[in-house]
Amino acid sequence: MMNIIKTNFKTKFGPLAFVIFGSVFNPQAQASEFNFIQLHGMQATYGDIPGFELRGAEIRGGFGWNQFFTEFRYRSLDDRSGDRKLEDERWNISVGYAWPLSANLSVDLRANYGSIKLEGHGPDEYFISKPKYEGLSSYLHYSYSDNISLYGGLEWQNLPENADQKAYHLGAMYQFEVITLGAEYTKYSDTDAISLFARYQF
Repeated sequence: MMNIIKTNFKTKFGPLAFVIFGSVFNPQAQASEFNFIQLHGMQATYGDIPGFELRGAEIRGGFGWNQFFTEFRYRSLDDRSGDRKLEDERWNISVGYAWPLSANLSVDLRANYGSIKLEGHGPDEYFISKPKYEGLSSYLHYSYSDNISLYGGLEWQNLPENADQKAYHLGAMYQFEVITLGAEYTKYSDTDAISLFARYQF
């Protein structure tokens, strides 16, 4: 159960699950495959907070050297339902290592640290939750062709004084000459999110 600060609550919000999004790269490629800027348009829902479909953007940036890499993510989502408003703001930093398994298959392991700020407003209610977390995630990447890549991942988060969170991630991307376009889906115990993204590698 998340540690939530409440004032004048008439509606009780239950435990919250979180949407965490993973990144896409090919560990067998040159170092430039780790160096990227990626912009997502997102929609997320929370099973314990019905009536909201949060929308917004997430930006990701990555840098790598040989098989090592790091990534930073920041997102901001919100939605209104009548006279209530829900806001979701978070950041995450990852450090990881990637292994090639075959010519088309690779796997990575990453350590994550981040912060989540979830804030709700209403005429007679208000809450804010600002936990920090650490965790691990691992992704399997498959190059279907020169242009099409698929990936899937599992994630575990440890939130002090809150229930641990687990998730799976699924995604696909298509590479054009300069820009890569893709789609991603993430599912936690009672939340999910879908996003479309554009990626530039440098």
